[in-house]
Amino acid sequence: MTSTASYLTINSLTFTGQGKEAAGLAFTPTLNVLYGASNTGKTFTVKSFDFMLGGKGPLPDTKERVGYDKIWMALRLPKTGDATIMRALAGGQFALCPGHVIDADLKSNTVRRLSARNDPSNLDNLSQFLLSELDLVGREIVTDVNGKKRALSFRDLIRFCLVDETSIQSEVSPVDLDRCSRRHQSVAYLSCYSQARMTAPSLPYWTVKRSERQQAPNWKCLMSYWQP
Repeated sequence: MTSTASYLTINSLTFTGQGKEAAGLAFTPTLNVLYGASNTGKTFTVKSFDFMLGGKGPLPDTKERVGYDKIWMALRLPKTGDATIMRALAGGQFALCPGHVIDADLKSNTVRRLSARNDPSNLDNLSQFLLSELDLVGREIVTDVNGKKRALSFRDLIRFCLVDETSIQSEVSPVDLDRCSRRHQSVAYLSCYSQARMTAPSLPYWTVKRSERQQAPNWKCLMSYWQP
């Protein structure tokens, strides 16, 4: 199914393993909130998003992930439509599967392999594939005050979408981490968003009412929303 939207949406995140019951999170099209006590998986979920969007990892070695060896992230893409990205917990390349699935014949000719390493010269890597879905292939960003440029990577956009606890507590804006040396680069990033919108609705299976949010001991909102 081809999407008519001009942005990327994350529909679910699922962990699977031989002999293990699938465990995951399903997301709604609106704001999703994950909340709970410390050490219940909130930060692990954020790190899992980053890992599935090209982060090197590894994911934290928690007892809850023992026996699981794959992650499946279901997406709605602007051009491809419904698709699922699979990656082994050990890291390495990605598999792009048609539809929303948590199991697939990875040797099938319908499954596309995507390298984890960004290469602006082709689309056979996750970074350039996702940029192509957002019509951002071929864009460049300024990297210093002298106007030096390099090709845009999808990883350049992630820090605007996934803001970890350390960045939130910092006195420096995550958009301008070094205040001066990266200011021009940040402006270049933002100019790219005038051409596309990216949405990542997040966690978890329930919708939290405002009154419940105020009572929650700890919660994280993981929705990233960009609109020109």
